[in-house]
Amino acid sequence: MSVERSNDAVVEDLTQENGESRKARLWEIDAANERFDSRTITIKPSEATGRGLIQALGYKPADAYVVLRYKPDGSLEEIGLEEPFDIAEPRENSFFVNEASEMANLVIGGVRLTWTQAVVTGLTIKRLARRDDPELEVVLEREDQAPLIIDDDEEVQLSRPGLERFHLRKRTLVAITVNVKHQVDITRGWHTGAEIKAAAVAQHVDIKMSFTLSEDLPNGGSKIIGDNDRVHIRGGEAFLAIDDHDDSGE
Repeated sequence: MSVERSNDAVVEDLTQENGESRKARLWEIDAANERFDSRTITIKPSEATGRGLIQALGYKPADAYVVLRYKPDGSLEEIGLEEPFDIAEPRENSFFVNEASEMANLVIGGVRLTWTQAVVTGLTIKRLARRDDPELEVVLEREDQAPLIIDDDEEVQLSRPGLERFHLRKRTLVAITVNVKHQVDITRGWHTGAEIKAAAVAQHVDIKMSFTLSEDLPNGGSKIIGDNDRVHIRGGEAFLAIDDHDDSGE
């Protein structure tokens, strides 16, 4: 048996009993799971059903899994076990095969999606929207409260009544304090100690990048922040940057 590759499929040369050969087209599909781990598999057009995709991945039993596929408008649709799908329709990275759990609906940027987990994080929302960008933040919109920013590692329960609605936007600027009296604007989210000092220097705070940075803690203590240490900035944090290097040469 020989295999050759074309732009959209793998073509397998199958030799029959009479010595003649025929061509069977095996289509490549990328399928991810609920953790967004992706695998590339090949299946025949005759296997292009929910069950066929699950079996091609080696998952058992088939009825313990749910197949989802992105529609062209960005929404997710469920594909039933015996439901066929158009294997030739070009939708890159469009399949999920997830362990069956509590089904939940949500809206991201006006597009409704069905998901197989009742708890999602901000990072999951970004990945479902196919916009996994560290410069973006997730905002939860509820009629009964002000918009709420959801951090990448923060969880949201989708099991409450009604649809949870989200949108993505550029990270907002928040204010921190450096050396008591200096307000420094910086984007909300994770930053290293070096990035915090660089933001202060760029906004004319009289410090140097070689200074030692520490964060004031709510209990009255403080914590040294190294240049590569990461701090999650929400706004309102206070930092001290001082030159504590011994330049006397002794």
